[in-house]
Amino acid sequence: MHGPFVSDNEVEDVVRFIKSQETPEYIESLTKEEGEISSSTQTNESNDELFNQAVEVILKDKRVSTSYIQRKLQIGYNRAARIIEEMEEKGIISEPNNQGKREILEK
Repeated sequence: MHGPFVSDNEVEDVVRFIKSQETPEYIESLTKEEGEISSSTQTNESNDELFNQAVEVILKDKRVSTSYIQRKLQIGYNRAARIIEEMEEKGIISEPNNQGKREILEK
């Protein structure tokens, strides 16, 4: 795929023009980086529900990996990795062995 080169100055000019036309309305959830989410936000009910869904998936399918959770729950890698770490902390799955594989500890 090819596209034209657009300099930083040209992008800034376009953004400045668009901002001058109307007051921008930002969607905070889209503008925040994943790392900016506070720890209190991470423990809200929707994340708890996502964690519970992930536990159900691994117990039902007997498969544990970050990429598997990612595919099944349609979430990003970082979020899936945090869920896997939380499962390990709660004793649901083991630490990765020398091959990087984990075992389900809780049934």
